[in-house]
Amino acid sequence: MEIRKVRRKDPVLAAEGAVLFLEKVSPALEHVDSSSEAIGNAVNRAIEALVPIIATAPADLARRSAWLELWEAFTADQIPYLETLGGFLG
Repeated sequence: MEIRKVRRKDPVLAAEGAVLFLEKVSPALEHVDSSSEAIGNAVNRAIEALVPIIATAPADLARRSAWLELWEAFTADQIPYLETLGGFLG
């Protein structure tokens, strides 16, 4: 995963990339048939890998507040893949 490579040199930039990915994956999957569970499993693995990158980044309060806006959008969302974020952030 490219974000992990970036994390070694710039953990805040890596966290920004993780946030951007999570922000984009939700609407992208909204109309996808996930009956095989393959997509859900892949997204859950990505979430499990990305949330610790976001949580441990040495970001300032302003940046973390912006990331929190993403979390609030996810909680308002109805896509079940992203509900697993609560276990990591809540």
